[in-house]
Amino acid sequence: QHARSGVACADCHMPYMRDGSVKVSDHWLRSPLFNLQNSCGTCHTQSVEELEERVLTIQGTTAGLLLALIGATTFL
Repeated sequence: QHARSGVACADCHMPYMRDGSVKVSDHWLRSPLFNLQNSCGTCHTQSVEELEERVLTIQGTTAGLLLALIGATTFL
């Protein structure tokens, strides 16, 4: 759903940060859970708890899909 809105992977997984007066992308590719406010809070107004629950749901779904893919390709 993010992609349909023009949001790139880096927007959530490498959010912007300030380095003095310069705005730069965080070059640590990681889960939005490590920095929910900068990863999600720039677009979403829900509480941190709601955002965390949503991210965990998305990550759980993604992990399940990856495990199913591994299982399907292991027996080819």
